[in-house]
Amino acid sequence: MRRWTLLPLALLMLWPANIAAQEADSGPTWWAVFSETVETKDVAEFEAVSAEFRAMVDGHTPDGMVYYVLSGPEDGYMYAVPMANMAEFTEIGAKWQAMVEDIGRDTYDEVDARSAALVTHRSMNFYVERPDLSYMPDALTAASAEMPFRHFDWLYVEPGNESEFEAILKEWVDLYEEHGIESGWSANQAVTGDNLPMWVLISPADGMAAWATENDAVDAVLGDADDDLLQRSLALMRSYRPSNATFRPELSVLPESD
Repeated sequence: MRRWTLLPLALLMLWPANIAAQEADSGPTWWAVFSETVETKDVAEFEAVSAEFRAMVDGHTPDGMVYYVLSGPEDGYMYAVPMANMAEFTEIGAKWQAMVEDIGRDTYDEVDARSAALVTHRSMNFYVERPDLSYMPDALTAASAEMPFRHFDWLYVEPGNESEFEAILKEWVDLYEEHGIESGWSANQAVTGDNLPMWVLISPADGMAAWATENDAVDAVLGDADDDLLQRSLALMRSYRPSNATFRPELSVLPESD
């Protein structure tokens, strides 16, 4: 998460109406997610520069500056910045630039250039949490902050089927509640990107093996109770992509309470 880039106004005007309404209510958390892809041969060097970058900003980050770093083999490095609403993104960008000046632009740019030389692809998109489509039991919510692993289900829906797909996600929530499932997911809707509409379900776990074991346990409890829901879900989707990532607290800037 090196460069703060504001989206063109024309792109912002393409947001779905229901997303704009949620922002107006200042209800759910929004996320700006910066992604960087690095070739396998360069990962060790990139990790070293990333640690240097984190040390460089230490002591200079403005009050309220937070970002969470995750890394994984499929999606590379993700830098997730929480926001109360989209208006806050501009404020965060200004704070970031002030931090750069505090560090010293030449110092910052030198480390940034070494990092950029190792990155093969960069992207940035906005997401909004959808608590109404999430299933996070209280015990899982409490434990998730200490869980280092995240499984992602990227769900790409056929345009025009958004409302029907969201209704089915709510049926999944009802099904899991009915069976008292202890694992779950946080649902997030992509607001920008090249492949919309898209939702991502994020499942926390203690590790990949723990996630696989929990997934098997859910299958055992549900049996064939989810067969119809699964088929109806797939019928509305263009594609589906799973991926995995590990939370990297040593590269993150965490809230004071953490």
